[in-house]
Amino acid sequence: MRKILFVTYGGGHVNIINEIAQSLLNAEGVYFNVLALTTAYHNLKGLYPKGTIKKISDYNYLFGDIKKDVLYWGNKFLDDNYNDKGIVTKNETIHYIGYSYVDLILKHGKEMAAQVYRENKRNAFLPTTIIEKIILEEGFDTIIATTSPRFELASLLAGNKLKKRTIQILDLFGEIHPLPIAKEIITINKDVTKSLKQQGVRSVFYEYGQPSIEKTVNKIKSIDINKVKSKLNINQKKKVLLLATQKLIEFHQDLSKGNIVNNVYVYNKLFNILSNIVNKFNLELVVRVHPSENIFFYKKLLDKYKCKVTFLNDKLDSIESIAICDYLVTHSSTIGLEAMISRKKVFTYSHEFDIKYPLKQLQEKPFIHCYIDFLEKKIKDHLLSEEKNICLKHNFIFPFNSIKNIKKLILKE
Repeated sequence: MRKILFVTYGGGHVNIINEIAQSLLNAEGVYFNVLALTTAYHNLKGLYPKGTIKKISDYNYLFGDIKKDVLYWGNKFLDDNYNDKGIVTKNETIHYIGYSYVDLILKHGKEMAAQVYRENKRNAFLPTTIIEKIILEEGFDTIIATTSPRFELASLLAGNKLKKRTIQILDLFGEIHPLPIAKEIITINKDVTKSLKQQGVRSVFYEYGQPSIEKTVNKIKSIDINKVKSKLNINQKKKVLLLATQKLIEFHQDLSKGNIVNNVYVYNKLFNILSNIVNKFNLELVVRVHPSENIFFYKKLLDKYKCKVTFLNDKLDSIESIAICDYLVTHSSTIGLEAMISRKKVFTYSHEFDIKYPLKQLQEKPFIHCYIDFLEKKIKDHLLSEEKNICLKHNFIFPFNSIKNIKKLILKE
């Protein structure tokens, strides 16, 4: 009997893990649990047989010796980490923080743990001692995660230390922090594998694509674009430019995240550019605000510009939003990759607050990338070349059938 532990956070990471776990539900000789951290539990609850999806608190029975300490430290730092408007419960936040902080104490002692947490907050967490005990006590032989830090990274480190099979699925490209460390790594394509090898990663690689992106692209291709445009009262012959927003933050040279930058300044500059473009070329401007952001921030900024704009968040999902667009503008959102694979033209930009642009591949063909001050000219040049029927080809390779291939790999003896 193969016994697998999936470890995942929410967002795009849980979408990847869910696609793979679903494919294993009826596989013979396989048992698995998913340790669903923070918002991931909300995403997976009710989709699997009872007992399959675990919160970290569901493993309390293994930690009777430190349970009081877990609750003490979890409550002590609750105010730093709990959002009473979020979907993660207070109880789960207490246990998540508590187990993570107790791990710091076990490794460094109380005094040093306090200093490390004070300087790094949640970024200090790498609870390998907690995950090691779960793996050993529950008898897992295979550990599967994506590229998130903290618990996901800790699970792979623990699995490697305990000589278990470890598999890591990259959500995007190879320029990431921290670098992947599993014994077996699944990448989007050979270019990503090459990049990781050049950075010193020594693992067995499989270029199988990415399940969540593949599912999204297949859905995009199935959308009736004219029907969706009619829903928005957009002329079916009119081309659509989609802006996909994200909260702009610093990325350091090692690609670790820094401070939030001056979003008002950057987006004012961007909206001025897009307003000029849509008016000159008679395009329909639509905006999709990242789910973690406040839509009114963008509505207020756009009020001053003389162009029609439609916000899509309460009208279309992200798949329909990509489907109806001809062009997409984003800083570095993964929606840009989904759009590009769906054969949309994607423009990416950097700005004066970028210490390092986070995704090198989004600066390369088939993406059209430039510094924000030159973005208007870049877009205009491309639209004019389209009018002259100049076709720009690219060789970006994205493998399909990823779920089938990953399932086969997991079940391989």
